[in-house]
Amino acid sequence: MKNELVQYLSVNSLPDFNQFMTEAEKSIEGKISLSLADLHAGTLTSIKTQIRESAIIDKNYERIYYRVNGIHRILRTNHETAQLLIYKDMDEDKFPQDRHIVSFHGTDYISDEMLKAIFDFCYNNSTEKKKVYLQYSCEFCETLKQLKAQGNLERVTVTLPDRRTKLKNDRLKRDKIKHCQFTNRPFVSKREIEFSHIDSMEYNPDRAYDIDNGVIILKKIHKKLLKQGVMNFEGMYNFCKQHGYDLQWAKNFK
Repeated sequence: MKNELVQYLSVNSLPDFNQFMTEAEKSIEGKISLSLADLHAGTLTSIKTQIRESAIIDKNYERIYYRVNGIHRILRTNHETAQLLIYKDMDEDKFPQDRHIVSFHGTDYISDEMLKAIFDFCYNNSTEKKKVYLQYSCEFCETLKQLKAQGNLERVTVTLPDRRTKLKNDRLKRDKIKHCQFTNRPFVSKREIEFSHIDSMEYNPDRAYDIDNGVIILKKIHKKLLKQGVMNFEGMYNFCKQHGYDLQWAKNFK
């Protein structure tokens, strides 16, 4: 399983993603065997929400991955069966885990290719009604791949790192920060520091560009946060307590 520090981005961060999801659903209705009106609305919402909240993009390889936790909602099965399909029943020669399962913030994700193979297996072993829901799930996931062809992945993978740099510069200018907010150690160059999100882009995409959703800290500490899978306020707070770092940033967090 890949554990190197690869930059993954939440699908929620894609430009105009909400509009994309709305248009995708309209196009999907004509591709499945029943009208959406004949399907349970709560189940469809559960599928869409899981896809929206669990899909991430590997910007280096332009591959989409889906969070294992909760993926049973997309596959229309239970948690235990989904775990068996992913970790036990997949053909290791065809889908080697070190390539098709990645770890991000301490959480496992599977590649879109592996998910498609699991879709096919589930479809061939399901009732007719369940097959329709699987069609719906699969079509949504397949539609996400179109984003790559449209160039949206390139747009967002260029935009987000640039925005992180802008957040750092804007925060330094606004608050006149001259030191690491964890260690209180002064820095000489901007190259020594990073704008580190308190609630990560994956955990809370709505605050990805929020200047107040972050701290200015030394890059080596930022890398430790990523390596340990710290992705929200609670995790960062506990990290600071463990290392004896200043907690003033927590008092100011909105």
